[in-house]
Amino acid sequence: MSQKRVVIIFLADTARAAEMAAYFDDDQHQPLLPQNTDDFYRCVNSECVELVIIDNQLPGFLSGIEILERLHKDLLHPTTVLIAVANAVLNQRIRALEVKSVIRPTAPTEQIAQIARAAIKSGNVAQVPIDSRARKLVQGSEIVGPLPQLLVKYSSQLDSDSCSMTELAQDISLDPRMTSMLLKLMNSAALAVRHKITRVVDAVSYLGIRRTVALILTANLAHSQMKLGKSLPDSLRAWYHHRSVFIASTAAAVARHGGECSPDTAFVLGLLQELGVLVLAHSHGEKYSELVQRSRDVGQLRLEIAEQQEFGITHADVSAALLQKWGLPQSLVRLVVNHHRPDAVIDSPNAERKFLYAMRIGEAVANLSDKKTPQRYQLLNQLLAQSEMGSADEWKACLADAVSQVIESAQLFSIPVPDESALQNLIDQLSAECSDVEIPAAVLEVVGAPPILPLCDAGDVAGRGSVAQVAGTPAPTAEPFPGHLLVIDDDAALGKMIAAMLQTDGITVLACQEPHDALPLIEGAFAILCDAHLRGAEGADVVRDLRSREYARPIIMMSGDRTRSTVEQSIKSGINDYLLKPFDRKLLLAKLQRHVHHAPPATIE
Repeated sequence: MSQKRVVIIFLADTARAAEMAAYFDDDQHQPLLPQNTDDFYRCVNSECVELVIIDNQLPGFLSGIEILERLHKDLLHPTTVLIAVANAVLNQRIRALEVKSVIRPTAPTEQIAQIARAAIKSGNVAQVPIDSRARKLVQGSEIVGPLPQLLVKYSSQLDSDSCSMTELAQDISLDPRMTSMLLKLMNSAALAVRHKITRVVDAVSYLGIRRTVALILTANLAHSQMKLGKSLPDSLRAWYHHRSVFIASTAAAVARHGGECSPDTAFVLGLLQELGVLVLAHSHGEKYSELVQRSRDVGQLRLEIAEQQEFGITHADVSAALLQKWGLPQSLVRLVVNHHRPDAVIDSPNAERKFLYAMRIGEAVANLSDKKTPQRYQLLNQLLAQSEMGSADEWKACLADAVSQVIESAQLFSIPVPDESALQNLIDQLSAECSDVEIPAAVLEVVGAPPILPLCDAGDVAGRGSVAQVAGTPAPTAEPFPGHLLVIDDDAALGKMIAAMLQTDGITVLACQEPHDALPLIEGAFAILCDAHLRGAEGADVVRDLRSREYARPIIMMSGDRTRSTVEQSIKSGINDYLLKPFDRKLLLAKLQRHVHHAPPATIE
């Protein structure tokens, strides 16, 4: 991922725009010169834009200020330098948009470039691109009100608690609701402060800046969630509250045990990442409730994948758009919008990567609390390995910490508390079973992931035998496969080769070249082999479609492509394993034996 600062230069005079771009054509900046308004919108929507330099007088129907006003309505607020002849009316519109600088058209190009460079240094973090459908959904929704300005002002302190404690205490004291909320939290049984605290300044001194901001922000979010949930079906509301606090508490525990990132910030991020669920639930009603229930019941189907297929956006996109509407820091927006994207985890700076892993582990645990399936254990184990969580004992302590915080947070913020016995049961099962699922060695080899952390004693591992078993899966026997093996590959010769390869094993192979031809063949297929790159389609999209149709049996992706992005997209789509081409009969049978009940053992010819 490029670390250059993107500068969009949109001027009426193309020659001057090219001259301006020369001042930003270096190792630190990347100038983009849109040719028209549509091109400009495309750039702003698809790039992390650091600065916009724009003429007010442009060819076409819209002026520069009108374009900026449309961006503002679409929740896009990049740092901007406007080239215009100012007047009273224009100045009023400029102030509303918080334009960084206004420069007369007669100013030399070099002077404009110098002012623009200064604007970059003093401006906001680059605007995070968010799907326009999510922004329009949030902008048109009336269910979520504005965030109190006090929280908008101090939310940046979740990244760096550099403000003055005195200033923070004074600002809270000016807001009666915030004052009452903070003192109520401080004197609650959950915080167990020895002496009653009656002054805001004492509360801030006791908690510190970051925890004070996290507490009042969490209390506001919890209040908003309870208010929004009242109009939702009881089952969906209960599920959301359980899920939201579980993700937040687990993320905080992972941050606390993993170190290098703030548990308070991780907790807030855990709440923020799920806010889009409420907006989608209100916008799509029963349709969304049914989608949630399906994602809970089908072990291979993840909520964000189902949302993407149905609506073209996910709750992460909507959550990020909501944060952008509230004016929260772009650093928080970026984490929320990226927490489902494996490539973002890889490309992010170390500090952000730690938060992303905490958020994703929290979501993986919440998914397991819905339904415990081998695929969900597998994903959690993979995340634990990649995040370098630590020893088995540390993970078990982290789980206990997470559940403890679930109960504490529910009490502190008046959130419905999940059943404690159910939580303890989840801890016991995760501790005992999560270690039994092994990420396929070929997948780890391709993506370069570290080995899976053993979540059990060495003696237990030694007694398990040589074949990796999924928790609760019967040991393979020599019985034939029930049904047929379905091969989806646009090379007809490969299907014939696999059929010939497995003929002596009594395995029936059915093959097709087009994804739509596979649908009638799904019934009775004990497993599916799918090529990663088909004509006119990607294997990952085919797998997502199969999972959405509730095909719950093993799917193995096969390809000669071992690039990280291809493998990770395949894993994300819901595959059980990844088979590198070329492969032989022994390797193919070993893959099937790993995942299919009653698989015949691989034999050496």
